[in-house]
Amino acid sequence: MDILFAAFNLMPGQAIYWPTLMNILLKRILEAGFVSIRDDPRLGTVMVGVKLSPDLLTITLAGRVFIEGLGLNEL
Repeated sequence: MDILFAAFNLMPGQAIYWPTLMNILLKRILEAGFVSIRDDPRLGTVMVGVKLSPDLLTITLAGRVFIEGLGLNEL
């Protein structure tokens, strides 16, 4: 949940670098559509078939609406 608040504080369209191997920690907010993840084409590091470069995590409009609805967005 903390990453959702961190992403909320960014300007729309800005992203947070996020390690691909940690995506399991975002399972619920990914499934809810509150954040989206995409590859950064500038960082194509692969070693022994494993992607090592971070993904770009952005908050979606649904995520912004969720945080605003909590009334806690100043945290």
